[in-house]
Amino acid sequence: MVQTVTGEVTADRLGLVLPHEHIYLDGFTTALSPDLILDDPKTAREELKLFQDAGGTTIVELTIHGLNPDPIGLRAISEELGILIVAGTGFYWERFYPSWMQGMPVAALTRLLVGEIEEGIAGTDVRAGIIGEIGSGNRAISPAEESVFRAAAAAQRETGVPISTHAPFGRVGRLQVQLLEDAGADLSRVVIGHVDTVHDVEYHEELVRRGVWIAYDTIGRLDSGTDDQRADAVAEMVHRGHAQKILLSSDVCRRTHLHAYGGHGYDHVITSFLPRLERRGLDQKTLALLTRENPRRLLTRAAS
Repeated sequence: MVQTVTGEVTADRLGLVLPHEHIYLDGFTTALSPDLILDDPKTAREELKLFQDAGGTTIVELTIHGLNPDPIGLRAISEELGILIVAGTGFYWERFYPSWMQGMPVAALTRLLVGEIEEGIAGTDVRAGIIGEIGSGNRAISPAEESVFRAAAAAQRETGVPISTHAPFGRVGRLQVQLLEDAGADLSRVVIGHVDTVHDVEYHEELVRRGVWIAYDTIGRLDSGTDDQRADAVAEMVHRGHAQKILLSSDVCRRTHLHAYGGHGYDHVITSFLPRLERRGLDQKTLALLTRENPRRLLTRAAS
């Protein structure tokens, strides 16, 4: 079973999954940029309908504390469109931490995460199905961020849900993996995010060999590389035998990522990136593995 914002569903219903996206988000207070506000239900419906029309079924929505999640809004749009949405819980990275959680001990953070998985996010009855995206700085993990990672590992052990991280533009994924392992996390249910922002397949393979998943999840975003670079890396990792540990997504998190503002939209992975992989020799079975089977295996709740 997989926990969605409308309740549990069987994993075979997930279809094609984007495992790292944002539908509603507000980071203006910290970033001071209106581009980091996604709050218009009408625009969200139109953008998600394009994803649905392209063959998409499920969105993993990783807007968590520090980015102002809207679990009730997610449930409403899921019910309206019929798109499945898996919501995350956790704390983004220290710059975005809300004042009310700063200084909380690991035990209290753990109870909060478990409560949002077992009961509901932010006082609602909409339950999280994944922990993340929990983040850190690009080069190091601060003491406050370490507490969140340790709480995530403890909450994962108790609930059986996966963990997804934010690790862009540097090799901090190594530190995240080590910290989570030391804290007792099940690395086979950990995703290191944004590896495509580091243009080094040796680093990607190093992470996979530690037992974690890796996400090429900024597809379509020119601030972190080109899609040809990403496609080359994915094809090389598949060639090396790591297809079963790769996830694909586009991390829509800004207005300018939406079609309405000239961006690539939620359908980009399907309409633009998968054809790039086909041109590099990946067959339909492999594409289904990357976009359907892998996310299904990740999201299916493990026995706790």
